[in-house]
Amino acid sequence: MPIWDVRRLDSGGCYEAKLGLLRIWLKHTYQDWYVASELAPFMNRRQLLLAYFRSVKKEPAGWRRWVFEAGTGTVALAPHMPDRSVVVQPDMPLRIPPSQRALFFVTIPLWISVTVGDGDRVTLCDIPTTLLSNTWFGDFAVGELCYSLRSRAKRKVEPAERAVHSVVCPVQVTNASASPLEFQHLCLSSEYLSVYQVPGRMWTNRIDVLYQGGDQESQITVVQGAPDVEGEATLVSPARTVAQQSLVRKSFQFLRTLTGM
Repeated sequence: MPIWDVRRLDSGGCYEAKLGLLRIWLKHTYQDWYVASELAPFMNRRQLLLAYFRSVKKEPAGWRRWVFEAGTGTVALAPHMPDRSVVVQPDMPLRIPPSQRALFFVTIPLWISVTVGDGDRVTLCDIPTTLLSNTWFGDFAVGELCYSLRSRAKRKVEPAERAVHSVVCPVQVTNASASPLEFQHLCLSSEYLSVYQVPGRMWTNRIDVLYQGGDQESQITVVQGAPDVEGEATLVSPARTVAQQSLVRKSFQFLRTLTGM
């Protein structure tokens, strides 16, 4: 059974799901649900890509409990984008000449939601598959609290791996200014992105960023539907927030911004 399928669990039984470094334990008794989780240290690539859902006998410590008026044994796990924007650096210094555009691929860790119920589903919690650092994007007067990605924006996508704990976001940057675009950080509004699945990989919508020069805000378009990169894709989770037709916001941070020059 695919890990995102809806499941009906036996009352009193303990179940464990593994997605990347994240392990989630689930249990329900009477009308109550219990959830525990932990992030394991990185061991090797094989363990990182291992994913399963199984019944276990040993229960974890530190259960969190949700109580309901009426009980249900139905539960589902679902992948979602982070609950804040993410900031990424290119994998090496680069310049995009005027009137040119470039396609980048950004790998983003997923959040896993636990939902229960047979009809109107109730979300118990959202659990990150990776612990990300906080960072501030913008200047001292105007900005936002974001997550900082350890991965880098790359020009080529890595070979497909059956990873369910991360998603690849294609980002197309167009330099509509009269000068070369050389940036240190790129901010992506992940709350507007849906999650899609193809065999061996998870994808988001493509983001188009139109840079018009200086410290001006960029025009951002979230392209609706799955990206046309690896064949037919299946929608797994919709975006947290429905995007407008286009957004206007700061997307780039430059060296002069970081140093105050």
